[in-house]
Amino acid sequence: MVLSPDNFELFLLAGIIAANAAELPLAQTAYRRSLTLKESVAALVNLAQILSQQGEHRIATRVATRALSLDPASTASAIVAGRVSLASGEIQSAYRFATNCLLVEPTSTDARSLRAAALYRDERFEPALLDYRIILNKNPVDAETLNNIATCLFKLGQPRVAGAFFLKAVVASPGDVKTNLRAGCHFLRLGQWSSATTFITRANSIDSQHEKTRWNLGLIQLGFADFKAGWLLHESRFGAEQVDRLPDLRDFSPATAGGRVLVWAEQGVGDEIMFGSMLGDFHRRVGRLLVQMDRRLIPLFRRSLPGDIEFVERGEKVAESRYESHLAMGSLGLYERPTLESFGGKGGRYLRAEGARVERIRSLMGLGAAERAVGISWRSSNPETGSMRSVGLKELVVALRGRGVRLVNLQYGEVREEIEGVYEALGERVWECGEVDNREDLDGLAALIEACDEVVSIGNATAHLAGALGKRTTVLLPEAPSWRWLAQGTTTPWYESLALRRLPTGRTWSDYLLSELFRD
Repeated sequence: MVLSPDNFELFLLAGIIAANAAELPLAQTAYRRSLTLKESVAALVNLAQILSQQGEHRIATRVATRALSLDPASTASAIVAGRVSLASGEIQSAYRFATNCLLVEPTSTDARSLRAAALYRDERFEPALLDYRIILNKNPVDAETLNNIATCLFKLGQPRVAGAFFLKAVVASPGDVKTNLRAGCHFLRLGQWSSATTFITRANSIDSQHEKTRWNLGLIQLGFADFKAGWLLHESRFGAEQVDRLPDLRDFSPATAGGRVLVWAEQGVGDEIMFGSMLGDFHRRVGRLLVQMDRRLIPLFRRSLPGDIEFVERGEKVAESRYESHLAMGSLGLYERPTLESFGGKGGRYLRAEGARVERIRSLMGLGAAERAVGISWRSSNPETGSMRSVGLKELVVALRGRGVRLVNLQYGEVREEIEGVYEALGERVWECGEVDNREDLDGLAALIEACDEVVSIGNATAHLAGALGKRTTVLLPEAPSWRWLAQGTTTPWYESLALRRLPTGRTWSDYLLSELFRD
């Protein structure tokens, strides 16, 4: 067959070659040229995939649907249409495409994999797991399927079994960066620091430039208090797409310091509070400072830091004319906490609550002469780790109640029904301050914490705030706390007033709280 400029197969082949070389714009051009010569299902299917990879999901969906209309029996077209639907967030459409494919071709691994992915995205983990197991029966050493099974098992509350499948995936594909990284991240989630270090270090040895691996290796280093190495690797969070970097290229550098520096917040409120411990030192370093942070924290930090520091709300666009360079708040440690010794004398009591409000709240408590107020926070709303980090309110009240103790609610979110349920079950009232919204009024929450004699909290934003205020606090940590609370030990350099209590392996909070932690 002689190929000519008018031969649609020539351009179809050129598109395939360009796509394999990751030249997506060139591939799209070739496929479109092929379609002007002949509307073929193959060109439409391939073009839909390219468009989806380029983020043009709506156009990709139309192209894939057109391919399916030309050949309704084509499972290849239906699978591509389903993948495009899934990429654009149309989960139910993806599920329907996959299910219809399986009705025509029950043994199609691609269709079953697509349906499993749609079920997983829809948080229907049990049927997703069933589909993945069927796929695994065909190929018991497929690392991707083993990883997917492990992830489903973790979501279903079976972390130990999930770990076994992550290990099987590593055995199946020992030289794959992502497989080793997934195993390492899983064991890091379980608090198995040694295993996590082994797999993440192996992933780094396979590809030392893999940003997500470097970032996770940095978290391990920080967890072991190796701040010098940890902060450097922590910078890889930008390349790992964990944090969006400002498009402005004027990054702060001590070598070019001069003029006002914008420090911009990243991640959650707890991190803003923790990293905010370094703002005072950084202000002394650079002189002129503009801080962008959560609006709920601004009154508290404005009161506590030097008056010439300017603040803007997170999410507000900051004109580039207002600063000469910028730095992410999570990068302050590179300059201000490069070693464990650099924390000396700087662990907490850097935020000040409003004195008059503290006194008013203390008065509202109406404490007796022998009573002490114990603030409590027991829940995390984090979708990934919240269930592992949280403690039951009932168990906490049973452990802490006693003569002379007034329990005070410091928990953010809607907890009234939970508090009433505990009162009905135990007859113990957790006092709530009506003038403070614990989620929206963080300045008020700071005053409420300061009004308490001590605090008992899980490792959430409340614990960070209590530590920043210098309040004596017991922090209840699961077997697998985040790097912020370090891998071991009963203290943290970030907050000197905090006592860390880690849940022993194989124990539950209900028996540990009563039998050992608060038995006196």
